[in-house]
Amino acid sequence: MTPTVSLDTARLNEELRAFIASTGRDLGVAIRQQAKLLTRDLIGGTPPFGKHAFRRSSNDLGTGESYNEQRKIGEAAVRRDVRRVFQPFKEYAAFIGKKFNNPRLEQYLLKLGRQSDTQQLQRIFKKWMWHPKIKTTATRPDHVARRDRRGRVKRATNTFILDERSRVNYEKTAIAAVGKAKAGWLQAAIGLGVGGIPNWIRRHNSPGLYQDATAHLVTPSVTIGNLVNYASEMPMEVFQAALENRRRSMVIEANKIMEANHRKQLRRR
Repeated sequence: MTPTVSLDTARLNEELRAFIASTGRDLGVAIRQQAKLLTRDLIGGTPPFGKHAFRRSSNDLGTGESYNEQRKIGEAAVRRDVRRVFQPFKEYAAFIGKKFNNPRLEQYLLKLGRQSDTQQLQRIFKKWMWHPKIKTTATRPDHVARRDRRGRVKRATNTFILDERSRVNYEKTAIAAVGKAKAGWLQAAIGLGVGGIPNWIRRHNSPGLYQDATAHLVTPSVTIGNLVNYASEMPMEVFQAALENRRRSMVIEANKIMEANHRKQLRRR
């Protein structure tokens, strides 16, 4: 079963009707246009994004952050989170060697690490009543287990990894997954003709939803959806902000059109 999020679109629908009345546009065309822009806003408001994702000036209908800025934000967050979960065992061995002023102990611990002898390492630490978490390799289940419901790791958990290459490779793999949540809107974006979506989003084959019923004579509509599992756990404020931005943008555009028409009428007099 795919989780869903229900949104109150009453104000948006009201502004859409006013927008159509003031601009004289075809209802189906207007719905597709606004769905296209809403999809663009939702891509921008789906992680990763920063604090300016929905920042607008009074006459700015564009996005508040560039895709490149959001990619850097996402990659930095993933890198930080992975390093909060997994740390090189060599750093822990160096800390112990310095704590006991014993370089030979440090080298012995590193030797056990290279041999992946976790049992002997645990026996040594147990003598000091220490219980560090030591793993041979970095794995996705260990990372996922430490995420909160928004996918972030809030505090360092000190899992020490013996195989440094596995830690580095896992970090690269995790960074490569940045954009997967945004890609849940791709199906709608392609159907509506949203352009300018970069490869770091398009490379993912994330599930989404797009249904165009604007040809319906009585109740034309467009349905869009992001079916990535954790998309429904995004803060409700993100979805509402996207709707509010679309409503506000329609008001701005309608006012511009009415002002332009008014100036034309004045020139004709």
